[in-house]
Amino acid sequence: MSVARAWSRRALLAAALGGLGLWSVSARAATPAGKTVPIVIDGATFAPGDVTAQVGDTVSWTNKDVVDHTATAAHDEWRVLVKAGKTATLVLKKAGSFDYSCEFHPTMTGHLLVKPAS
Repeated sequence: MSVARAWSRRALLAAALGGLGLWSVSARAATPAGKTVPIVIDGATFAPGDVTAQVGDTVSWTNKDVVDHTATAAHDEWRVLVKAGKTATLVLKKAGSFDYSCEFHPTMTGHLLVKPAS
């Protein structure tokens, strides 16, 4: 079967299923991606220590230290392992106020305030 014919069959099938309400393609605009909120780990410190973001944003921790760290929420809402010299990210899915620390170095602390998406 030719590629064009295969695509025609797929288009017909999609139209038929769409008409039955079994499959749909939305013409809505895509939801804009959130912003990236950078946090640097350097000298066993989160900088900035207090961050405000929104649901849908991505927090990006960049570890400039030679040892691994974590960013772990106080009530286990999330845990991010940030390997030495690497970057790790977390997409924020829930609004709230989150104190966090490094599991390996408990004196390393930070605070993340996550507001509802606007």
